[in-house]
Amino acid sequence: MQINELPAGASFSNDDVIAIEINGVTYKLTGATLAAALKTLGNFVKSTGDTMTDMLAIKAGGGVQIMLSQGDSHSAGAKVYVLTLTDSEKAQLRFRSYAPPGTHFEDFVFPATLSDLSVDRGYEIYTSKNPPVIYRDYSFSETLAANAVLHKRVDSSGIAVSGYTPIGATVIQSTTNILASTVTANIYNGTQAFLHIINGGVQQTITGTVRVAYAKNT
Repeated sequence: MQINELPAGASFSNDDVIAIEINGVTYKLTGATLAAALKTLGNFVKSTGDTMTDMLAIKAGGGVQIMLSQGDSHSAGAKVYVLTLTDSEKAQLRFRSYAPPGTHFEDFVFPATLSDLSVDRGYEIYTSKNPPVIYRDYSFSETLAANAVLHKRVDSSGIAVSGYTPIGATVIQSTTNILASTVTANIYNGTQAFLHIINGGVQQTITGTVRVAYAKNT
């Protein structure tokens, strides 16, 4: 009987066998043994639940390297692409998120690495966990006589924040009669916040907060 005369099989499972010749002797080979051997002989990786031990190189001419989706959500248009833009002048990475139904997208783009780079560099990515600018509020409530002036430190324990440097202060007043007063604030030596009030009206209580802005140290 010729091989082409045999019935065609529609599947091949772990327990199914085929014939193989090794050094002139014929053996049976199970599907499971064949699959394990192909991983070594042909460097194949399973589509689910497998491990790679070396670098994966994806060279896609269109720039789209990977498409990611949660289950079959890409069928509804929701998916994320990983794109690389590389040429003789630059290398750049971006993430493209498509919203359902897949018509419009948002790009999240990293700065390009240009060809004139001469040393290795590293950059921190800021998130809501480590934002580049943060704010701290210091409340005040001061009663001033008519035409009185007040200069006062508003923070009680210093304004230093680990990993950040104070870069400025502004006043947010909650006083009703704000036109009759002038309130400003400033930072001294990066450690103290000072409040300055000029009351140009009748005696009143002036309230609000001094908001200090901090920039993350680089």
